[in-house]
Amino acid sequence: MAYPPIIARPDLFDRVGLLHPLIPWTPDPAPGLKGRQVLITAGSNDPICPWPLTERLADWVAAQGADLTTAYHDGGHEVRHEELAALAELLRGPAPAAL
Repeated sequence: MAYPPIIARPDLFDRVGLLHPLIPWTPDPAPGLKGRQVLITAGSNDPICPWPLTERLADWVAAQGADLTTAYHDGGHEVRHEELAALAELLRGPAPAAL
């Protein structure tokens, strides 16, 4: 799981992509995520990463002040082209202003 490092040490990242993340708990506040670029992708019918948990994580990330982008589709756990395109855009984009 990539979540503990972005929560415990957000200073290590200026952007992160979470593809079909599964985090079954609500993390503690992470004010260090403020201004960091975070992409969450998911399928609304994912049998492995349930949609309500994805929504909860996205809400939590946004509440931390992160610059949240999402790429959702109506499929399951498969990674679709639009998710890869969103990830490429995240990684190619300009670095955020000094955090």
